Amino acid sequence: VVISSVTASVVARSLIGSQPAFEVVPYHLIHPVELLFYVVVGLVAALVGLVFVKVLYGVEDLFDRMRFAPEWFRPVIGGLGIGLLGYHVPEIFGVGYETIDVALAGKLALGTLAFLVVAKLLATSVTLGSGGSGGVFAPSLFMGAGLGGVVGTVVHTLYPSITAASGAYALVGMGAMVAAATQAPITAIIIIFELTRDYRIILPLMIACVTASLVAAKISSGTIYTIKLMRRGIDIKAGKDVNVMRTLRVQDAMTKNVDAVPEDAVVGDVIKLMQKTRHTGFPVLSEKKELIGIITLEDIRDIKPAEKRLSVPVREVMTKELITVHPDETLADVFRKFSYEGIGRLPVVSKNSHRRLLGLITRSDIIRAYNRALEERERV
Repeated sequence: VVISSVTASVVARSLIGSQPAFEVVPYHLIHPVELLFYVVVGLVAALVGLVFVKVLYGVEDLFDRMRFAPEWFRPVIGGLGIGLLGYHVPEIFGVGYETIDVALAGKLALGTLAFLVVAKLLATSVTLGSGGSGGVFAPSLFMGAGLGGVVGTVVHTLYPSITAASGAYALVGMGAMVAAATQAPITAIIIIFELTRDYRIILPLMIACVTASLVAAKISSGTIYTIKLMRRGIDIKAGKDVNVMRTLRVQDAMTKNVDAVPEDAVVGDVIKLMQKTRHTGFPVLSEKKELIGIITLEDIRDIKPAEKRLSVPVREVMTKELITVHPDETLADVFRKFSYEGIGRLPVVSKNSHRRLLGLITRSDIIRAYNRALEERERV
């Protein structure tokens, strides 16, 4: 990373010079109380950043559900939507640096700034969600400049003597929005400093970026980059063991040939089946072969008096409040249920019918599937 960054910087400066990406009006902290307003910028950036992530992946899911359109045609639909939006709001096109420069100069009205934030959020989400190519860094700068300008315009109107112009807040908002989306405050601070080469706004920038990052991390477990990996079962913050569990599904580990007992059986029949199979729990099926309960060794031990337990009907002692899983759930989710509920087996049922028994999954099944997956990875 260091070698590539230094090389890119040297080549770029030798070809196009060392001028900053944005020309900013000199800003500085007017009054110590103003830091509270920059905290507000961080809070607003965190909320807008989380909305950005939700909308982005919501639009992606929406396009994924478009079964009527082939995958290659979905970017066409997205492009048409962007074209219609851009016809009325041309500022959404491109990286938007020209609009950012105007916001930094404090030349955009409050309503315009707010409208551009919403428009850019929708445009970026539709572009990426439909399968188009692009990134989120420049849009984050664009939206950050807009939301920072909104806050700056409001506070400067209310407290003109102790606050800087809206352009200062737009500059800080750029960093705060990047910090909220990426949860990387130090990176955001350094990037904004590098883009502007202006050190005078560093204190407000630091407090806004850290606030945005902390609030975003408190509300969301992932960033705009890592959530895409998490949706595929990959958690870069977790170890390899957890990632393996999240890539395996219940259908990969469950037992399909399940020993079950009918509802009209008695406990004595269940005990004989336990002695034969060495299992300590069985699903209970109705006459229509529907899942209605589960009976375990613990249920049998609780029967009083003990001398009459063999003749007790299964339907009277079985557990009726079932915890079930579906075939497409991850083994990590199932293992969490095992831990929370203190149980050793779970019925696997159809998504369409919670009474249709498809199989059974136990802790042993999960361990075997996990070991197989590790062996396969080692061979690769």
